Amino acid sequence: MCHVAVSYADASSIEGTLAYENFVIGSSIRPGFLFGCMDSGFSSNSDEDSKETGLMGMNRGSLSFVSQMGFPKFSYCISGFDSSGVLLLGDTRFSWLKTLNYTPLIQISDPLPYFDRVAYTVQLEVLQQTREVLRVFEDPNFVFQEPMDLCYQVDESPGTIFSDLPRVSLMFQGAEMSVSGERLLYQVPEMNKGSDSVYCFTFGNSDLLGIEAFVIGHHHQQNVWMEFDLVNSRVGFAEIRCDIAGQQLEMGL
Repeated sequence: MCHVAVSYADASSIEGTLAYENFVIGSSIRPGFLFGCMDSGFSSNSDEDSKETGLMGMNRGSLSFVSQMGFPKFSYCISGFDSSGVLLLGDTRFSWLKTLNYTPLIQISDPLPYFDRVAYTVQLEVLQQTREVLRVFEDPNFVFQEPMDLCYQVDESPGTIFSDLPRVSLMFQGAEMSVSGERLLYQVPEMNKGSDSVYCFTFGNSDLLGIEAFVIGHHHQQNVWMEFDLVNSRVGFAEIRCDIAGQQLEMGL
């Protein structure tokens, strides 16, 4: 065993101990599977929760879970706050799943820290269109979670606010992802300006993030089926209600 430190594109990091064990998942057996027992960097609301908190590495690195298990594909669907999501390992073909839009993964040759070579990186051709429908939070010194510097004061119900927002289109090579509604804004926890809540635009400023790239995070991927095709080096996605997808999977078991 040895000490291990892992850093992520959002500038967060965790530390712990690298260990190995025999892993059995379904009919797949992987002796000497390497994994990290991390003892710092996780946040939890209780001691009991902290015993069950962990991260599964799914990138293209040699020590990630999918690389060591040799899965050709994996897919997931992240629900909102009201239901659980879906994670599938291996190939997936379902009649109820829409046709996926695919964009190729690109390989980064530039040195770190500007790019993460083992991250799933796609080329953003980029089109972003917004209009002024919210009051900007006028505090030049406020930045949320390092890169989010465009924030708003919201004095109406979030449902009304979200319905008035325009769609933001992310244009990739060969595919397009639309982000709208509640996926565009994130409420800053426990922060108010008078009677108003503070929401921040979920696309962060890469200059403040410290890397020359943008992270398309889980907030943007809510209710989007994401497929990572490792054999063909591409990512596919389609909008879908993740709670309905979960129900369909349970019915098919």
